Amino acid sequence: MEVKDVVDLMLIPVKGRKEIFSIASERGKIEEEEKCDVLHIEKWLLTEMLAKLKEMALNECFDYEGEHQYPDPIETGRFEHCDLWWSYKEIENWLEVKTIIFKTESDYISRPRIKYLQIKKDLQKMKKINKNKYHLSFLFPIINKYKNDVSTDLKSFLKREFEDDVLFINEWQIKLSDDQYLLVQLNQIR
Repeated sequence: MEVKDVVDLMLIPVKGRKEIFSIASERGKIEEEEKCDVLHIEKWLLTEMLAKLKEMALNECFDYEGEHQYPDPIETGRFEHCDLWWSYKEIENWLEVKTIIFKTESDYISRPRIKYLQIKKDLQKMKKINKNKYHLSFLFPIINKYKNDVSTDLKSFLKREFEDDVLFINEWQIKLSDDQYLLVQLNQIR
């Protein structure tokens, strides 16, 4: 089972609860609450995804963990973590998740780089692992007419910052309402 297939299955419960994203984006428009709501939505995403991973593990007979720790190879005695980990046919897969809420239209028109820097930080951290490393970005709400621009812009940003060290794997554009989308992008870190 390929990583994109595992992620696609983990997204099933997330796709079924679209109202969570509209609640989070409305609350996220208040500056002081943004970080709190990003953390809440990310915890919810990880809980739903971990529950689905557990279900898949029982059916497919593989190991899994949420919040998997690994030793930092640069700083001895220190540990880093990834959000989800599974081992299938003796191949370990490490997945880090980042949630980004766009408060206003201008966030993804004129200042998306500020938001993308959060993804860059995750990717830099994960480059230390010598395993199959993946990053899953959740970006929302995105107005329909900008969803392809945001997708292309994020891919271009990652290409500029990491050259060939980040490989685009798959993307899901999930309709949240008549004019809003959730963009989910899966990348592999080499």
